[in-house]
Amino acid sequence: MDNKKILIASGDNETLISISEYLKDKGFNMLTAIDGASVLEIALNERPSLIIIEIDLPVIDGERVFQIMRNNPHTAEMPFIFIGTEAVEIKGFRRDIDSLLLQPVKSEEIVRRINRVFVAQHGDIKAQIGDKEIE
Repeated sequence: MDNKKILIASGDNETLISISEYLKDKGFNMLTAIDGASVLEIALNERPSLIIIEIDLPVIDGERVFQIMRNNPHTAEMPFIFIGTEAVEIKGFRRDIDSLLLQPVKSEEIVRRINRVFVAQHGDIKAQIGDKEIE
């Protein structure tokens, strides 16, 4: 794996640390943000492979961050995994690439969604996923 960078954003510091540490243990390079403004700044500077974002983020909500990034040619193709309390319709949501998880979220399910995104992005059958190689 080319050490994929994943940006995770949550307004709840405990959730942020818990999921981030779990994914780090699975071999991912983690970036964290506590509000929507930080997500935008980090995404532009660090160019993560994937963004995991809560819909109800402080400062700028997750859906608005998504819209801003979709309109920027440097970030338009970044896949998103949204975390929310209820199913919502998100303008620009790409069903094959982006996904929505409802709280409470299990860390294992996040890893499954990440794996699905990376396999879909590479379009190949063989991919390095977390700390395991699959064919």
